[in-house]
Amino acid sequence: DKSKTDRAVFTEEWNTSTFEATWTYRMEETFGDRVKVEGRKKLVAKGKDACLYVDETSVDVNVPVIGGMIAGTVLSSLGKAQPRLMEWMKKKLHER
Repeated sequence: DKSKTDRAVFTEEWNTSTFEATWTYRMEETFGDRVKVEGRKKLVAKGKDACLYVDETSVDVNVPVIGGMIAGTVLSSLGKAQPRLMEWMKKKLHER
């Protein structure tokens, strides 16, 4: 039902000394127990005043027939949030 809106929870835990994080994305309602999304993020030094952002994502959808569509939707949502995340990270890094 594409007219329905489901809630999801995105959780990150950063180790600020290593600039690495683990994260999970959990759907609270539809298929919440059958969709697992998680990953690791890190900032890697790349010379003076530069770094590389690495985000490894794992999506496991245990839903017959439409699992691939659900995985695609989840990845699309995460991708749409990337510009805002990059701005937030830049701000935080400049505060250091």
